[in-house]
Amino acid sequence: MSFAELNELAHDRMRHLILTYDKSKAADLDDDMKSSAWAPKAWDALLALDSYGACSAGGERFGGTFRDFCEAAPHGMRTYPVTRVAMVESDSVRNDKKFRQHRMFSVPPEVDASRKVFMEAHIKIDNKGRIAPRIHFYDDTSGATGKVIVGYIGPHLPNTRTN
Repeated sequence: MSFAELNELAHDRMRHLILTYDKSKAADLDDDMKSSAWAPKAWDALLALDSYGACSAGGERFGGTFRDFCEAAPHGMRTYPVTRVAMVESDSVRNDKKFRQHRMFSVPPEVDASRKVFMEAHIKIDNKGRIAPRIHFYDDTSGATGKVIVGYIGPHLPNTRTN
């Protein structure tokens, strides 16, 4: 699987996600020699987010975060390794205007009138190398859309260790 294929499949199959991420940024990951390992992991992460969205939108709403969901591993639901899920950024990233700005991603207007929110929750596709892809998302399962919004798939964003 490639990221280009992932972009197409995700739009067709993920009913509990809203995908606002820049598809070209994700497809650029295909240029790296590790992309054949990263794309399936990203697919698994999206499947887990979709499962969380389905479980949170159902009649018996899941009452925790995506990380809690992965830890609980509800029967029959797709999850992702908890060690690869971060629900918050470090204080140094959260409180630095420049780093925070890199994590402002598109959302539908019913979520925020500015059409942007700070997406600090992320999934680590890889922890090694300078690219170390990430998926940043916003949990709106209790909000206006009732879905998870995926705002970014791409290389690790700038932080205190990269700048």
